[in-house]
Amino acid sequence: MVGKRFTAFGVQFATSPSAMIRDDHSMMVFANHVGWWDPIVAMLLNKAYFPDRTFYAPIDAVALNAYGIFRKLGFYGLELDRFQGAAEFLRTSRDILSGPKASIWITPEGQFADARDHSKPLMPGLAHLAATSERVLFVPLAIEYPFWEEPRPMVLVRFGEAVTFDGMS
Repeated sequence: MVGKRFTAFGVQFATSPSAMIRDDHSMMVFANHVGWWDPIVAMLLNKAYFPDRTFYAPIDAVALNAYGIFRKLGFYGLELDRFQGAAEFLRTSRDILSGPKASIWITPEGQFADARDHSKPLMPGLAHLAATSERVLFVPLAIEYPFWEEPRPMVLVRFGEAVTFDGMS
């Protein structure tokens, strides 16, 4: 499906993927949210570069109910319109991150935004998980879908340096 919709898939790493992996740490990859394809791209990246990691990603609970197949792919519901939804997100995410072979891929902007627009605030869940989770690598990811000279866009992604916040809680 991706091959039919995109011209190319370009991936760049600040450090090698193997340098970003610690056997005793889970991963949280946080990306900008430029389009509908972001969760599919995340799944493909996880499979290609971190195949020993189990893929998880929060998705709007209404969308998850409409497209139940996403549950089988590792997506879990997120209800941001109520306080309990945020608490459930944190609880579920902490449970997932407690396993060293897990990876959660999130878009903390919470809504689509142009890749060059840095004015959107990030939802506080990412910072809260960073401050309260141990043995988790936090990996920034930039995504863009430029067209350039082709009729179909490319997928361009860049992984930044992984960081850990162990001992902050």
